[in-house]
Amino acid sequence: MAPGEEEAARYVPITLTHVLYEEGDVVGFVLAWFSILPVFILVGLCTLILVRRDLQTMFFTGGLVANEGVNFILKNLIQEPRPINAMNPRPLFGKYGMPSSHAQFMGWFATYFSLFIFVKTMLSVGSLDYVWKTFCTGVAVCSSVLCCASRIYLGYHSMAQVLYGVVLGAGVAVLWFTVVQVFCEPYFSQIYQWKISELLLLKDMSRIPNYMWFEYTSVRQETKKRLRRKSS
Repeated sequence: MAPGEEEAARYVPITLTHVLYEEGDVVGFVLAWFSILPVFILVGLCTLILVRRDLQTMFFTGGLVANEGVNFILKNLIQEPRPINAMNPRPLFGKYGMPSSHAQFMGWFATYFSLFIFVKTMLSVGSLDYVWKTFCTGVAVCSSVLCCASRIYLGYHSMAQVLYGVVLGAGVAVLWFTVVQVFCEPYFSQIYQWKISELLLLKDMSRIPNYMWFEYTSVRQETKKRLRRKSS
């Protein structure tokens, strides 16, 4: 740099939602939206925490955050660069791509969600319960596959980076699910009785397999009681 010249500022984007696709490419446009599914999922989980105040949802979200921490550490240890192409010039996006954070996120989400749905919940009665569980997990898995495919199609990651991300995310999800169910859940009934839990309106819904039906019947009964009081 010549004397008197100022060094040009280097701008770094927030890459979480910075997704490019080729103009006129319909497939790329659709996959670009699937590529930002992790953002929608995190917003949805945070909303559920604010509305439900449920310990299971909090540990679900905490596991996702921990999974992202694992991904950050591995990326900086492995330091494998992203593929270089017209869609992903080196100066524009994050340097490292192994493992893919999007793939690891969706691998974790699909695995933990499936385990939680089949092991901890009851969505209906009889064979219909299995149908609903299969449908819900199928949507989660298909969405994860499309998100992972988008990272390859749009040129942000190599096939290996995505596959390793999915496998790693699934493995961390199984480990986290085991830890929560075996070591954490037995203490949920004590945690939600703490004063701070009462102040924050935290709940333990782990003992209620079909919470949607429980909530529906409880609200319906309470509404009937209040209507009767009002009319009397």
